Amino acid sequence: MYGIPHAFSLEQQHAFMQKVQQRHFLSFDGTKIHYMSYEQPDAKAQLLVLPGRTETYLVYSEVIYDFALQGYNVYALDHRGQGLSQRILEDPQVGHINLFAQYHQDLFYFVDHVLPQTHLPYCVLAHSMGGAIALYAALEKPTQFQAIALVAPMLGIKLPLPKIVVSSFLYLSSLLVGAQHYIPFGRSYQSVAFNDNKISTDAIRYQRYQQILAQHEHAQIGAPSYQWVREALRACEQLYRKRLLLKTPCLIFQAGQEQIVLNRAQEEFASQHDYVHLSYIEQAGHQILIEQDLLRNQVIEQTLRFFEQHI
Repeated sequence: MYGIPHAFSLEQQHAFMQKVQQRHFLSFDGTKIHYMSYEQPDAKAQLLVLPGRTETYLVYSEVIYDFALQGYNVYALDHRGQGLSQRILEDPQVGHINLFAQYHQDLFYFVDHVLPQTHLPYCVLAHSMGGAIALYAALEKPTQFQAIALVAPMLGIKLPLPKIVVSSFLYLSSLLVGAQHYIPFGRSYQSVAFNDNKISTDAIRYQRYQQILAQHEHAQIGAPSYQWVREALRACEQLYRKRLLLKTPCLIFQAGQEQIVLNRAQEEFASQHDYVHLSYIEQAGHQILIEQDLLRNQVIEQTLRFFEQHI
């Protein structure tokens, strides 16, 4: 319907990204946040792209290109503590956050104080942790966004033990070793071979994903801290409790081969909710936006149709 292109070459990606502006701003507490922007005349809407944990907007060049071709101004944010943005701890490899709310405070500051003020509608495309951030923002400011599309959003996390056991362990461990330490067996960034990865079944896109991180070592990040996991679990619980207050149209894409977040939590969030709709992408891994054409293009096409209905 929209003529979404197949994977374009690294040369095309490089040429397109030369047209993208890469900047930074100081957020509400002075933290340096990096972002990219692609603007064009006569745009139909503003699109905010929110990456997941460990990601940087640099790996979203193909997604940015897809939506730019459809007439969107596109902006993508690297969350505090990861990507190109300022790290929180002395060890830049530890994935840490003091309070989960700081993520959506950065997002509000970005929209209110950094982006050009416009009459254009705002939409959000978010992945995993970015999905939880987008939902938090939509609950806090119901009229901020016209529609949000969430790819494998973090509404529940797959855990090795029951959540009450994990939560108790995290609390006690934080007291003993400190909340800023890696979780057990956590370590700095390590490249994962395609055959061992949990996010994509597309070898070419996965290889490009890894190449970008290899070329930008300062964007790499390792395992999360105790505090990050505690805050993430607390955020998931709060989103579930507040779910029926959501008034922003929301489309959730579920990965059929999900190994990181809980599809069940997404289904519970959407249950009996007029504003939330589910789309199941069978055979897709957690990061559907770097999946095979047959899978990822379902997400792009459905998202474009969904946005068109609400802008």
